[in-house]
Amino acid sequence: MYQIYVRQTVEARLADSKASNVISVQEVRKNLVCQSERSSLSFDVEFFMNE
Repeated sequence: MYQIYVRQTVEARLADSKASNVISVQEVRKNLVCQSERSSLSFDVEFFMNE
């Protein structure tokens, strides 16, 4: 069962790649940094509002 899942997942990602339905590593990193900064900021705001 696991092998079928892995094969389907790999085939789906290869199809995405062939269809140019992918984003660059740089874009992923930029999005992760932005999300991390937003999470950190919202935590700081919540922390200070609860004091």
